[in-house]
Amino acid sequence: MASWQDDATIVRNASLRELVRAQRRQQIAFLIEARRLVEEAPLRTHHAHGVVNSRASLGVTPDSNPFIAHLMAGFQACLPDYTLFEFELWFGSERPTPPHNDAVFYLKTGQTVALQFWVLIEACRMPISADALKEAPSGKNALQCLVPAVPGVMFPGMSAVLTREGMVEYRADEVVGGDDMSIGDCLLFKNSVIHTAPGSTDTFRAALAFRAHLAGEDYSSDVDTLLWFRDELRRNEALERRLVTTRNPYFQRVVDRLKSIPGDGPDLSRVCKVDRNDYAALRKRLAEFDFGRPAQRAALASRPSDDRITNPKE
Repeated sequence: MASWQDDATIVRNASLRELVRAQRRQQIAFLIEARRLVEEAPLRTHHAHGVVNSRASLGVTPDSNPFIAHLMAGFQACLPDYTLFEFELWFGSERPTPPHNDAVFYLKTGQTVALQFWVLIEACRMPISADALKEAPSGKNALQCLVPAVPGVMFPGMSAVLTREGMVEYRADEVVGGDDMSIGDCLLFKNSVIHTAPGSTDTFRAALAFRAHLAGEDYSSDVDTLLWFRDELRRNEALERRLVTTRNPYFQRVVDRLKSIPGDGPDLSRVCKVDRNDYAALRKRLAEFDFGRPAQRAALASRPSDDRITNPKE
C-alpha cells in the first residue's frame, strides 16, 4: 500500500553522512566561492566551478570539484536503474521560498513520475569560520516537502494547485525535511511534491540536488501534458497573471514559450502520471549503499538536451 513515504522521505546513510562531514572543512572555501558566483555573476555564465543557473543555484559537473565528482559518481553507481541529470548546488536564501513544485519539469515529463534528490552538505551559522565549523542545530533553512503529492502543478506565486479538474486548494498532511535533516542526509521526493524553505539571515546552507527517472522511461514524444497546460494558459488570463506577477523574467519566458507550443489539443486521458518506481527498494538501496568507496572516474555519459520548451516538437 502506498504511503506518504513514497512521496517524500529523508534517507539516512551512515557512509554518506561520514563522507560529507569529513569533507566540510576542505569544501567550505569552494562553497563560499560558488555562492558568490550565483549572487554576483551574470546568469548562464560558465566558470570553473560551474554555470550560474539562478541567483540560488550553480550547475555542476565532475570537473567542478573533486568532492562533487565523488558524490555524483557515487549516486550514479548507487542508482544504476535510473538516469541522473541536472546536478546543481543550491544555496539558502534570506527570503522564504514560496511553496511550489518544479512545474516545468512536471509538464515536460508527461506520464513519467520523475524523482528529485536533495543532499544537505552544509548548514552552519554565519559568520563562517573554516576552523570552527559547527552544524546549526536548528534554523538550517533546509528544504521542506509537503505531502501528499499533488496531481498537477503549482508555480511559485500560485495559491492553489492546477489539476485537470481545475484549481484545487492544498493542505499538507505532513512536512518532511527541514530541521529533521542533518548534514549528509538525502531528501528524496517525487517531482509533483510541493516544497518550500523558510529562509534564514544567519545560516549558510548548501545542498547538492539532482533529478532522475527510470532509465527505461522515454518521455521525448509525450507532449499531452504540455499541450494541456498550453491550453489552460491560452484561455485563463488569471492563471498567466499568477505566474508573472512576481516580475521574474524567467516565468515570463516560460509562459511565452508554453503558450506558443504548436499542435492540436491534448488527449486528456494521457494527462496523468503512471508510477513505475519501487520506493521500498529504492529507499533500501540508498540507505545501504557504501558512498565511501572510491568514486568511478569515468566521464558521465553525455545527455542530449531536451528542448521541447524552447523548440517544441510538432
